Amino acid sequence: YGSTEGGAVTGLKVYNNQLLVFRENAIDVIRPQGNNVGFITVPFVQGIGTKATNTITTVPGFGVIFLAEDGVYAISGTNNGGSSLQIKLLSREIFDFVERITKSVVARSVAAFSSKWGEWHCYVPFDGKDKPSLGLVYHLEKQAWSTREGFPVSSIATDDDGNFIFGNQTGKPAGWSLGDNYEAGLFVISRKR
Repeated sequence: YGSTEGGAVTGLKVYNNQLLVFRENAIDVIRPQGNNVGFITVPFVQGIGTKATNTITTVPGFGVIFLAEDGVYAISGTNNGGSSLQIKLLSREIFDFVERITKSVVARSVAAFSSKWGEWHCYVPFDGKDKPSLGLVYHLEKQAWSTREGFPVSSIATDDDGNFIFGNQTGKPAGWSLGDNYEAGLFVISRKR
């Protein structure tokens, strides 16, 4: 069903009363058929998809943001009431950073949105590294980008207050003993050093 050349299904996301079906190189939409008699699958876009499914993030009042092979995109709008879905490339100004993402392990990328900060954080493997080593931060109010280095993020989420919580990718080193100082567990990203 849906896209025949878009590759394998990589992720699903509910958005505005429809289901976005992410593929490696396409996005399809499953939506209610007229008179609520079943569902229909329709192609939405070809040539844009994602293998980084842990970056697909709903941003209230904005849309769905995700990392594709050639940049960061936002899907907005709806298919209801004569309106239509739209897709927009957000990452033109950080193209040089996107080009340096380690494509072979891009699936290890992770992202989350904080309503408290109005920021979407995406941590990606960078410059040949096999774990996320660079943070790409989209500031929704300013519609601008910044980067974060030195955050060993392996997974990320937000708590009920909108604070970013991340799991450290290092963990306990082999041969550790009680009293050793190492970075492992959960951490909070704050505006303080």
